[in-house]
Amino acid sequence: MVLDVFISQKKHVKVKVYHYNEDSYVATATDGERTVCECYGSTREAAEEMARLKLRHFQEKDLNRPVDFDFTQK
Repeated sequence: MVLDVFISQKKHVKVKVYHYNEDSYVATATDGERTVCECYGSTREAAEEMARLKLRHFQEKDLNRPVDFDFTQK
């Protein structure tokens, strides 16, 4: 059930956060090559951060090197 959606763009990463039920959110994140989904959080920010962290983990795993990622940039 999608009640609330917002999209943020940081370093070419698209994040979508959906209101999942009365007290949680679920997020997806994609960089155009990789997509992570089912990232749950009790707030929008927590779900978005979980999606970004999971995506970063897979980017680093695929590239075999750390990925520069700025969480503070809006």
